[in-house]
Amino acid sequence: MLTINQFSKAAQIPAKTLRYYDEIGLLKPAKIDAVNNYRYYSVQQLADVITIHYLKKYDSSLAEIQQVLKDESFLPTLLNQKQHEMIGKAKHYQKLQEEIATDITALAEGGDFMLYKDQIKLVNSPTQHLFSVRETINIKNFGQLMEKLFSEMKIAEIQPMGAPMAIYHSDEYTPENYDLELAVPIQEVNKSTRELPAYQAAKLAFKGNYQEMPAVYASLSQWIAENNYHLIDSPFEYYETDPSEAAPDENEVIVYFPVVRS
Repeated sequence: MLTINQFSKAAQIPAKTLRYYDEIGLLKPAKIDAVNNYRYYSVQQLADVITIHYLKKYDSSLAEIQQVLKDESFLPTLLNQKQHEMIGKAKHYQKLQEEIATDITALAEGGDFMLYKDQIKLVNSPTQHLFSVRETINIKNFGQLMEKLFSEMKIAEIQPMGAPMAIYHSDEYTPENYDLELAVPIQEVNKSTRELPAYQAAKLAFKGNYQEMPAVYASLSQWIAENNYHLIDSPFEYYETDPSEAAPDENEVIVYFPVVRS
């Protein structure tokens, strides 16, 4: 058996770290003297320290490391999971590198930083009949409301004739308490449907990560102001791709801001 100082030296890890591992239940001493409370470790526990070191390096959580120390059979699964996460992060940072290069070029040429104003078009949106659900929700429950929409469509035997959409009715961005309507365009007209009128609208077709949507909305708002328009109704979006199937950077959303000349 090794004292905590001997084990610390052998494992090349500070004794205070070993005490912390003991406190959180990650690596308990093999023995604690009942008289003086001295901690003692077995030589075999050096392998656990090495495991902890490498799994921390791979950004494993405390719970994941604890699971491996309790059951070594989980290790291959965890390593494969971490490899998959790292590949995803590498792709994400590669995309960020490309975006930074684009922004640097835009700034050098006197353009706007992270804005999409050059992609905005003034169009006439068509009149559409919608089957929809509308609730005031926490925006993080967006997916649950979408599930409710499709569930009610199934019950009503509604066949969509276009991409699902969202209409944001709140006057300000209040994510915990948002007045949100989710809908699908349909051909049938009955008492459970409503009409979305035709609008003159500023349109932006966006492809990318949903985290960039604030820049999309800022671009549309700035374009409207600079071109002497003002918003006359709630913005709405069409989701051309399914986020559960598309890669995060491959999502396609078409955003409309109904406007009129100021």
